[in-house]
Amino acid sequence: MNKTVNINLAGIFFHVDEDAYKVLRNYLDTIKMSFKNTEGSLEIIADIEARIAELFSELLQSKAEVISLKEVEDVIAIMGQPEDYLDEEALNEEQPSFDSQSNTNINKKLYRDISDRYISGVCSGIGHYIGLDSLWVRLIFILLLFVSAGTIVPIYIILWVLVPEAITTADKLRMTGQPINVSNIEKKIKDGFSSVSDGVKQVDFKKHGNQIKSSSKTVVDGLIKVLSVGLTLFGKFIGLILIIVSISIFIGLISFVLSINIIDFVNLPLSNEIQLTTNIPAWLLSILVAVSFGIPIFLLFYLGLKVIMSNLKSIGRVAKLTLLGLWICSLIGWMIYGVKQFSEFSHDSKIDQYETLYTTSDTLYVKMIPHYFIDKELHRDNDIDLEYDEEGNRIIYSQNIRLVVKSTKESSPYMVIEKNASGKTYQMAKSRASNINYDWELTPNDELLLNGYFTSTPDQLNRDQHIEITLFMPEGMIIYAYDNTYSYHRNTSGYGDILDNGKEEKYLKILNNELQCLDCEVDDSIEFETSLNSKFKINKNGINAESDQVNVEISSNGISIKQKNN
Repeated sequence: MNKTVNINLAGIFFHVDEDAYKVLRNYLDTIKMSFKNTEGSLEIIADIEARIAELFSELLQSKAEVISLKEVEDVIAIMGQPEDYLDEEALNEEQPSFDSQSNTNINKKLYRDISDRYISGVCSGIGHYIGLDSLWVRLIFILLLFVSAGTIVPIYIILWVLVPEAITTADKLRMTGQPINVSNIEKKIKDGFSSVSDGVKQVDFKKHGNQIKSSSKTVVDGLIKVLSVGLTLFGKFIGLILIIVSISIFIGLISFVLSINIIDFVNLPLSNEIQLTTNIPAWLLSILVAVSFGIPIFLLFYLGLKVIMSNLKSIGRVAKLTLLGLWICSLIGWMIYGVKQFSEFSHDSKIDQYETLYTTSDTLYVKMIPHYFIDKELHRDNDIDLEYDEEGNRIIYSQNIRLVVKSTKESSPYMVIEKNASGKTYQMAKSRASNINYDWELTPNDELLLNGYFTSTPDQLNRDQHIEITLFMPEGMIIYAYDNTYSYHRNTSGYGDILDNGKEEKYLKILNNELQCLDCEVDDSIEFETSLNSKFKINKNGINAESDQVNVEISSNGISIKQKNN
């Protein structure tokens, strides 16, 4: 029976039979000799021993078992011989045969990559695990922060607590899914030393030495460092704000663009409203909006990333020029659209319709009539909408009607219905004005019923269609305006309207460019002051005299004298 020998690997003692110990000892000595003059040799050998101890622990059922020659040979097959990788370049980078074996035995594990972290390395570790760049994982987390309304934060904290750090070289290799063998351990450590060495070479020791000698011990230098750190943190905060704002605006932009296309696809009323106003297809409008606003939002987002991640790669000259070209094209598109829209209002036209009103008395009653099917509320506004009439037909509907009352020397009242519209040419404007439909009626009881709305065909664009009704009343006649005419004859002095707001529901006699209210309460009192600081007021109720000392009232109830307090 072979003797057993105890061997210490990475702080763990294993029982190894004598033959297996000789092979293992020889293998470890060969590795030490191979890395004798290699930078970081001690760390390489320590990581190799730790990996061998880990493999032995996996092969044995318990620590009391003895490691046989077979287990040692299996571990050496996984780790590889030193001579297999010392001349890799001379062998045209041929991979040793044990690599494929080790790949089958190594599974990628989730670790936190503390060497590439902003908070805890969770995103970087997940990126290694799923094979995605850590930048995209961070962007996904930021997006989920808004989409999940902050519920992603507890999940991140849980991952921070439960997922271990990749501390050892073996952990880092396992995190990236690389075989944990001698070759990869050596390469990983050499890469670490190389990056540190490059950083050290870039330091101007002479310059920094002079600085240390001159100012490292001064209070001013400490304050500058604190201020520098503060400004850096503030810059990172600003970058985060830029990212959050840009993502929020981008989500709103996407929602707006999608809503435009969805509305147009299902032919909702708003789609026709957009077409009625802009005369531009929904798909083209969405492209202009997406490009002209989306590119600046993307650049704002990229600026935020650049502030937070100083080592962020550039998007490239080609990409920058492409984005700039698309943005300029979108601006040109908006300019063309703006010129086209402006030209739609470059010419005005009107059609006047004269109507004589044959009344049977000297009083004319004026009343506005609502559309009983579309809108029963009467109010003048500038909106032009697409509506359905009682027969289910699409029509243009508007209450943009103005009522003006003027006096005339003619013997009979009459009115002028002026239909107005705009267009790219005079002919187009006149055509739109002629397509306006407006009705009115004079009843046998001398009621002038004016529609509080007008309609037009649905193929007409919204081009400032409106109606102005001027009612000419002969002097001496009486006009009675109902309350519902209030908003329609709310005019400025420039229109020459003699019917003021607040005179509704009153009998008003027409004079020369003015009205006389026949049923308004008249204040016929007379007021005057004397030189003795006394005031007198005389009206139908009596006489009131007031001075600084006394107040005297004479009425049907008698005489009242009241002395004032000094």
